[in-house]
Order: sequence, then structure tokens, then C-alpha cells
Amino acid sequence: MRTVRRICCYILVSTGLLFWSQAGQGNLAKNRQFLPKPPPSVGTLKKAKVSPIFYSNVEIRHQLNAYIEKSPGQNSHEDPSVQVRAQLGSVLYQGVIDLYLNLSAEKLPKNLAVYQRRPEMYANVYILRSKFFKIRQYNVWRLPFTSSRKMLEKYESRWDEELDREGTVYIVGLNPSFNLEFASSMARWEAYLATDLSSRLYSRTQYATFSDKRSGELGTIEDHVPRLGSVQALGGYLSPNALPKLKIGGSIHFRSYFLPYYFQTNDLGVQNRYLADRASYYKLRLQFQLNDRLTLINDFMHFHQGFFASKRRGKEKRYKNIFRVSFVL
Repeated sequence: MRTVRRICCYILVSTGLLFWSQAGQGNLAKNRQFLPKPPPSVGTLKKAKVSPIFYSNVEIRHQLNAYIEKSPGQNSHEDPSVQVRAQLGSVLYQGVIDLYLNLSAEKLPKNLAVYQRRPEMYANVYILRSKFFKIRQYNVWRLPFTSSRKMLEKYESRWDEELDREGTVYIVGLNPSFNLEFASSMARWEAYLATDLSSRLYSRTQYATFSDKRSGELGTIEDHVPRLGSVQALGGYLSPNALPKLKIGGSIHFRSYFLPYYFQTNDLGVQNRYLADRASYYKLRLQFQLNDRLTLINDFMHFHQGFFASKRRGKEKRYKNIFRVSFVL
């Protein structure tokens, strides 16, 4: 209960900040489903055929992960952190190509050190864009770096742990989405349905373990099986006509990770099979655009096993709350 009350306090504080507004009109954050990329205006998009459009964004976020222990007698614990992220990007060919670089650092509680996070390079290609339907093909390069932060990392799943392997990790994905907007006398409404399919490659040879039946010890073999992941999302937002800069929304997400494991057959050969790691969560969002450049966002997530099958306990996080201040330079 203490954990839930603390998360509720974060939501109430962020909600109070959302209603503190500055004067001025702006559409910079309008219809932005995926922050913090600021979409360019129609006028500037016409110039993208001749020259690229550059943009930059800085984001400060407070993230709180809450864990519930398996035993009722044990106390729940939290894993807070403060992160600073900077994004430098460029839009080409009337917004068909979006290139940007993410740089970030993290501060943990009870520690004076600031840890560097992996730099990431993104290349988004919009294969199809229409009023209701969009297909985005994305490429991500997670660049290597040396930091003791990795030793303190708590991975939610083996999928996330493998995403932080040594060297450069290349992620390729496809993200089709369907979007519907309509207005009423009270508010402007938006609904969306999206899926995300991804896989990855590594700059270094990967190895996997298996049990050697002859010696009874763990053996090692070169890992060559692709990783496959998918995330489905269904959600919607509304903006009251009385407060057009306020955005209230919610969504449900279901993700499946397919990771291989290796085993030894009776003839002492080695084979592999896929294991499915499935989880789900719902997300509640409050977003408010203070002015042309400054936006406040609060996301609260509640995680479950399978497709909302059971509550999480122990090492897997049950709640996550992220409060963000996003500023377009």
C-alpha cells in the first residue's frame, strides 16, 4: 500500500503541474503520439526536398519502478532514477526519413555518480503515410560505451538483458498503425491501433550455453538464432475543448518475446527451440503543452503476466511511473 500511495502522490503532483499554463498558442506538440520527436510544420516540410530540417529536444524525466515481493511478510521496494536525454535530429524528403541521435545520462538515489547510458542512433523510414494509416520501418543502433552503470542494471527480462550486450546492437523493426480522429461538442478524440515487430543483430559473436549430457556440465555453442519480438497496442486520447492543450489517454499493450534455448539431443547433437515470454500492461497518460516549446507528460503503467493473466511479484516490476518535462530547443 505504501508503494501505491507514493505512486499516486507522483500522479497528483504531476497533474497539478499540468494545470499551470503559460500564455501563447502553439501546435508543436499537437497529435504527437511518439515523443519527444517534434514534427515539422507543413511549410518547412516543403523545403525538405532541397535541404534537411534540423531539430533538437531536451527531456528531463523521473522514473519510478515498484516491485512487490512474493512473500506477504516482505516489504515492497522501489527503484527510482532521474534521467536527462538530449535528441538531435533531421527530417528529409518531406518527412519520409527521420534521422536522430539520442544521448542520455542517469542519476540514481543515494549515489553521487551520474552514469552514461548507451548512445542510440535512429533511422525512421515512413513507407506509407495517410490520414488513417501509417507504416514506419525503423532502424536503431545502440552504440557501445564503458560504464559501471551496467553492473547495477536490473533487467526486466532476458530480452532486455540481451539488448545490452557488449558492442553495437542493431535493431530492425516494422511499425504499422491505424489512427482515427474525430471531434464533438465537448472534446477532440483520437483512437489508435498499432503493432510493432522487431529483431536484432550484434557486432560481436554471441554464445549460448547448453547442458552437456556426457559430462553433466554446461557447454558453450555459437548462438545464431534470430530474436523476435512483437508488441500490440490499442488506445485513445481526448482533448477537452475547454482545455485544448490538455491530453488525457489510456492504452493496453501486449508483448511477446521469442527467445531461443539450446539443448543436447540423444545423439549428442545440439538443437534449439523458441520460448515465448509474454506480458501485458495498461498505460494512463496525462499530457499538457505549456507553450510552443515546453510539454509535461506523466505515464503510469501497471504490468501483468501473460495477457492480463496474473499480477507480478518479486523481481519483475509491477508498476512504473514516468514524469517527463520535454523542451524543444
